[in-house]
Amino acid sequence: MKTTMNTTVKTTDFASLGFGALAFLGLLGAYFGILTLVSGWNFTLEQFSDFWYFIVPLGAGFGI
Repeated sequence: MKTTMNTTVKTTDFASLGFGALAFLGLLGAYFGILTLVSGWNFTLEQFSDFWYFIVPLGAGFGI
């Protein structure tokens, strides 16, 4: 018996990737927006440069 895999890509696959990317960008936007309103832009950039290796995977995890 021969088994084949279906390798067609559906438009829902692209939609899922788009929603995940949108969720990732939304979470980063919320981080930057809230922290900027509370503490200012310079503090936000400083904190992001210090902790980007925590913030980016956290946002990607929520996006996934």
